[in-house]
Amino acid sequence: MNAIITFTDGGQDFTEWRVEKDKVVDCQPFQFSVWGGALILNADDLTVGGLVKIKGKVGIGIMEIRHPIEKLQILPDAFGYDVEIELNAGGAGTEIVHKHWRATSYAAVIRRAKLVKRAKRVVKVTPLSEEAYCRAYGDPRIKSRFN
Repeated sequence: MNAIITFTDGGQDFTEWRVEKDKVVDCQPFQFSVWGGALILNADDLTVGGLVKIKGKVGIGIMEIRHPIEKLQILPDAFGYDVEIELNAGGAGTEIVHKHWRATSYAAVIRRAKLVKRAKRVVKVTPLSEEAYCRAYGDPRIKSRFN
């Protein structure tokens, strides 16, 4: 399952998880180092108001997150991603650049974005379906003799 899970805010340091293939790949606004990589055990049974059961990293084990799900946004499998990256422009200035990449996962896109020269932060990552990606950028599987 690919989804964005928003938890009821009970004062905890995290309110949103991005999940790809039943694994937590992003945690906002804090505690990615704690929850990143956790496997969601009840991914097929998640509902608004329900609880998330995970198998965490070593030392966390299997547990249920006590904060109920406030919002559950199911995402389609991504064929590619549109990415906005904030760059240091020299001095105190910054600029936003737009990229589009084929990648196997959201986490791979974030890693690649951080390798961009002068990258300050990733502003936005938008997953694209195969149809939307090909409509916007052409089919990457077709080799043109002009490329």
